Amino acid sequence: IHGDVSSTSCLRNVLWILAASEVKGFLFFFPLSLSSSANATPEFEGRGGEELGTEIANTLYRVFSSEGSVDLKSLCINPREHCWVLYVDVLLLECGGNLFDAISIAVKAALFNTRIPKVRVLEDEEGSKEIELSDDPYDCIRLNVDDVPCIVTLSKR
Repeated sequence: IHGDVSSTSCLRNVLWILAASEVKGFLFFFPLSLSSSANATPEFEGRGGEELGTEIANTLYRVFSSEGSVDLKSLCINPREHCWVLYVDVLLLECGGNLFDAISIAVKAALFNTRIPKVRVLEDEEGSKEIELSDDPYDCIRLNVDDVPCIVTLSKR
């Protein structure tokens, strides 16, 4: 998760929501680029890496987007118009255990460390709205990740 708080990069991450019924932000998980890491394992080369990357991204989406996980409403800037979208991109460098467990812990840690700049929505006389970011890089909100689950694999021998 990219934590740059400069005004231009932050404004690029603001989504103009097309669906008028949305009042929350979004988490978007990129399918993992397993083939880009030759150190991970040769099994991930080609199509095998693409399929596993998609499977992991879909699992992460189900876990982290579930009700009671990340408070996506805290990502809302202006209901039904503007919200933050968090893009999660995971790069696998080594495979030495259960991928789902390690990646879920890494994503939770990244969400804990994410700082979202505070914004104000200004409206002029004509009714057009403009988003204004705070100039203070420390004027930000943090996501509550207390209830974010971690995937744990158990095995009985």
